[in-house]
Amino acid sequence: MKIPQRPLLLAAALALVAAVTVACGDDKPGSGQGGGGDDGKFKIALNLSTTNNTYQTQARNLIEAAAKTPPYDEKVELRVDVAGVDVTKQIQMINNEVAAGVDAIVLYPVSPTGLNPAIEKACKAGVVVVAWDSNVTAPCAYNVYPDLEQFGYTGAKWLVDQMGGKGELIVIRGIEGVPADTFEYEGVLKAIEGTDVEIVAEPEGEWAAATIKTTFAQAYAAHPEADAVWGATGCIQVHEIVKDKEIFCSGGMSKDEMMLMAPEDVGGGGVTTNVAVPAPPWDGELAFFIAMDVLEGADIPKTTLLPTPLVTAEDVKVGTNPAEGANLFVGDDIPPDFFPFWSPLVEQGLEAALHGTPDKISDRKPCSEVEGCVQK
Repeated sequence: MKIPQRPLLLAAALALVAAVTVACGDDKPGSGQGGGGDDGKFKIALNLSTTNNTYQTQARNLIEAAAKTPPYDEKVELRVDVAGVDVTKQIQMINNEVAAGVDAIVLYPVSPTGLNPAIEKACKAGVVVVAWDSNVTAPCAYNVYPDLEQFGYTGAKWLVDQMGGKGELIVIRGIEGVPADTFEYEGVLKAIEGTDVEIVAEPEGEWAAATIKTTFAQAYAAHPEADAVWGATGCIQVHEIVKDKEIFCSGGMSKDEMMLMAPEDVGGGGVTTNVAVPAPPWDGELAFFIAMDVLEGADIPKTTLLPTPLVTAEDVKVGTNPAEGANLFVGDDIPPDFFPFWSPLVEQGLEAALHGTPDKISDRKPCSEVEGCVQK
């Protein structure tokens, strides 16, 4: 987010291994007969790039909660590995997971192509590989991600319309080279094509609030005439810095960003010059479910594209249960950069997103029954 919306920091590689014990058989993955873990459990590796931001933490929590929830609590042995944002280190982590005999890898990839040799090796060993939030190009892998080019386009197109097709735009980037950032940026470029909107600065924010605040402040100081700002997240930092004029901003759906847009009668800022486009941390949970479906013999399309609707101030709803329409979660225990975490495609609720505690609030629906979801 993800992940997260999503969020990564350039950090030294970590290696964390967490076990969630559970149950299954001893045949190869995809047979529906069980996995290679103790007592026939499916051994699944969650391969993250970092845990230094709320988006990735939420994604991890949701997957761990799903693995602890029936029936998966009796089917899954889950390990969590953190590879960092270096391609070589993530390749090494994938190879280590294959050598450890995992049945599936649920992967947040740091490169769309650089991991392909390791992924192909994993597939040849019978391992199911499901990438989430960003895609990989290895033909054997499954991909679950928001249409990230459309994600970038949706918010940027709204900005272009508000600007009347002309003016100065600052684009807050994520991390250069990471697939999510690349695709989002392509969508922004598509939205301004043929207009008189000029991108005047591209500060790299790493999807992290503190970094965004620093790099955007520098960019705005150099371009104080900017009319609008696009970012996967960051509108709260924009409004903290730009106090002398109205500025349009398209960002993410973090708690703080949504509070800016929320009505004043619920404690919000009532800001109508912002919009949000979701990049949900729940796509990791969906990737986990797809891995399990494949391991149990289901025929699943290789690509699942998730919807990226535009969220305006009128769409903000405070609550605790997203299955009942809530998309803004408030309270002292909710981090300021906490993201909406549920879709009809998944199952876990607020306690899962916050703490990794099982909190099933719905039965997941197939992609074919959810508007905007496409499998191919």
